[in-house]
Amino acid sequence: MSRPVYFEPEESMAYHSGEDVMHALMSIAGRYIGANPPHPPVYRVSRPGLVRKSDDHRYVFPLGDLFPHMGKGQQVYAWAKLWSDSDQEFIFHITCFGPVRLYHNGVLIYGSAPEEEYPAIPVLKLKCGLVRGWNHFVLEFKLGEKGGGGQFGTGSRKNKPLHFIVPSLERDGEEGWLYSEPLDFPLSEIPSGPMREKATGVNWLPREEDPEKPSPYGQLARMYGLTSGMSAYAWTKIGGTKCGKETVLISGEAYSPIEFSVEGKVVFHQEHAGRFRFELPLSADVQDLTANCVGGDRDWGFRMDATTDEMLTPALDVKGHRGKWLYLGPFQTEQEIDLASCQKMKRTARSGTGEDVYWRTELPDGEVRPFLENEWFGRWNYPLGVTLYGLLQLGKAGQRSDIRDYVLNHIEFAS
Repeated sequence: MSRPVYFEPEESMAYHSGEDVMHALMSIAGRYIGANPPHPPVYRVSRPGLVRKSDDHRYVFPLGDLFPHMGKGQQVYAWAKLWSDSDQEFIFHITCFGPVRLYHNGVLIYGSAPEEEYPAIPVLKLKCGLVRGWNHFVLEFKLGEKGGGGQFGTGSRKNKPLHFIVPSLERDGEEGWLYSEPLDFPLSEIPSGPMREKATGVNWLPREEDPEKPSPYGQLARMYGLTSGMSAYAWTKIGGTKCGKETVLISGEAYSPIEFSVEGKVVFHQEHAGRFRFELPLSADVQDLTANCVGGDRDWGFRMDATTDEMLTPALDVKGHRGKWLYLGPFQTEQEIDLASCQKMKRTARSGTGEDVYWRTELPDGEVRPFLENEWFGRWNYPLGVTLYGLLQLGKAGQRSDIRDYVLNHIEFAS
């Protein structure tokens, strides 16, 4: 009777390399690195507000602050989606400040009881069977005897600090949740997949700008207010597609003084509001095009003509952003800013009002934020640290600088 085996001899490392230990170790290291490539962070639009991530990476839904006049019998819904690489059981943590129901892909998976509300049970563990791909979650909140709202999110703040994504087709890619105003009636259908917000029958918050009622002010005035004497930067990219031409015409309208630079070199300056046009030598390479705009007394910002806008490409792939420009500011007019360093996306800048600021979009409160979405690369815990230490020593012993660089890049990313 033959002994049971875990795998055939032909599938073993020894079959291919004999007693060559270094080859076996290098094969293991190569498989690990191949399964965990050094992907950079994913940049997403994130809107600060009352519905936000807390320190434990759960999202807070403060019903009393959001809707102080909400009545008994009304309900508020919150809707988001979460990606899973595989079918898996995952533990979520929920805190109920009042009656809460949780739906997963349209199916009710939890309804709170009065004895489960805070502070009787500060945190409740919920096991949910995630499916491979997008998982849609809907929370239903009502007012109870002690209040309403709650907290919901990952059950592993250190190893799985998850973030949710706005699920509607209009805002796909943004980080965060949509939430409704207090409703006198329940939703006729719980959202369970990609759909437009209007198809749900309710208006979702935070509100978007109405395209049929455009603001009379420039984008910088809308973002930073009418602050005369302050400045801000706008950043996009240009080049590549029109490389057969020696020069291209850049034209548009400035609502206040403006200065354009390419790769840090000033190419046009205008001290007043009004139409602008200038020729720009175009490289075959994609280049950084920046605009430094000074706030005026009546307006602040600019727009590009359609022919110019067609030549522009987004400064950065920001999920949830459909525009081509990113913005940084506001700054004092004479304030020195290391813009090239800020464009590496690894640091903030001190604004003219003394705050640390980062790039943002023209969307209302549309901040840009980096998110770690790798399974292991860039994360940090004790077992992972042991693995990285082994890789570092293997790279040294095998004279493999690429393995050492992988470990060092992981450490830099994580820190």
